[in-house]
Amino acid sequence: MPLRHRPYVPKIKGCYECSQRRIHCDRKEPACGKCIAKGISCSGLGVRFRFREAGKKRGTRKRQPSQESSCSESSPQPDHTFDTADEILKVLFPDSPGSTSQSPEDVNALFSQLPLTPDNGRSPALDDPFLDTSQTISHPLTELEAWKSYLLTYFSEHIAPQMVVIDDQYNGWRCTILPIAHADELVLNSVLAVSSLHLKGTVGSPSFADPHMLYTKVIKGLQSRSDLSACDMSTKKSVILTIIILLAAVMVTGGTDFPILFRMLQSALDAVGGDGGLEEDGVSAFLLREIRKIRVNASPLVSLDSGICAILSHGAQSFDCLRYYRTLHPRHALALDRIAEVRQQAYDLYLQRALAKANQPKALSHLVDQFKELLVLYPEVTQMDHVLVWSAFIIGLECRVPEDQRFFKGFLERQYRRNGFANIIRAMELLQQVWEGEADRNWAAELPQLQVFVT
Repeated sequence: MPLRHRPYVPKIKGCYECSQRRIHCDRKEPACGKCIAKGISCSGLGVRFRFREAGKKRGTRKRQPSQESSCSESSPQPDHTFDTADEILKVLFPDSPGSTSQSPEDVNALFSQLPLTPDNGRSPALDDPFLDTSQTISHPLTELEAWKSYLLTYFSEHIAPQMVVIDDQYNGWRCTILPIAHADELVLNSVLAVSSLHLKGTVGSPSFADPHMLYTKVIKGLQSRSDLSACDMSTKKSVILTIIILLAAVMVTGGTDFPILFRMLQSALDAVGGDGGLEEDGVSAFLLREIRKIRVNASPLVSLDSGICAILSHGAQSFDCLRYYRTLHPRHALALDRIAEVRQQAYDLYLQRALAKANQPKALSHLVDQFKELLVLYPEVTQMDHVLVWSAFIIGLECRVPEDQRFFKGFLERQYRRNGFANIIRAMELLQQVWEGEADRNWAAELPQLQVFVT
């Protein structure tokens, strides 16, 4: 009896949420039964990349009264806005013709402030979609000019992998930012600016894109959205996302405009009501992970007081990115835990020096040995060690043994060869200055003088 072949049954795709959870979708519309039972927002059938409109929020959050904190740096006082975008550009590009140099302390915040909402400690949910579902993208990739498509691809291949601990399909710098860039001109221009700046620093300036022109368009776009209290939620998230991308730009260039951009980010976040003012969706979850990491890594580079406050108050939240990928990749849990330990030890080392508890922090040799062992005992860490730049920089500042100094210098040089980010060169310059100085100097107080974002 001849064998009978089963008829081909084409695979039917369900909603995005069910596919991510690897379960069968009943394909009901407008929301499938599995998502309704789980209590999550269903994106429906088909591929949809959307933001949530202001009128479709899940409800008005009860604003809690702000509490007094001993960490005054975490809640900056309200500032006035810049009158024109040109004033901002003169600060961000002091070497441009007709511009004047200005201290970050003299620069007013870009965004008008609202009362700060205390952090609710919410952790991002893994079953949320990466992009929310309320405003359909109207500019697919095929409609972009060829040079823009090239720079978006360049960002995906050269910038996005360096911004996360594990480069996979959950990399928000790719799967969240790039779809939004196709619909949002402000985000698009910021991505194009980062890519063109990186190209300029590694292979020379591309003939089809002027980084300064792109950067200027982004700054003027931010200026036109300066009153965030009058904007809907999608615009607020667009502004915050754009500033985060610009912080990647100063990592690429090693530029000294980092403190200004960091203050912009703080002011923008305060204007939406703090961490708790963002919606509970995939884009907001991505923003919170990045903000919490940036907040702690950047604050010691802004001022001594803000560094102490950020680590003591928000240090635990800065591990959200590691926790996120630990859940996604449990086979790397041990390696990620060791990375977290090294970062925590770098925090403790900074606090020892910043608070002047000891001229020479104890157990320094143990920290150096543990850092070295991490790269040897966990081979997968060699693919993740770019997230250890901040930790290596801090621990290296305290090293006085030439062998240890050579190790950390070599580690940072290897990271620079990998990503071409000029902020690493600036970090190595400061390391050399500290190593050549007195052993008991308070390098924690000198970090703000660098005015470079090391992370």
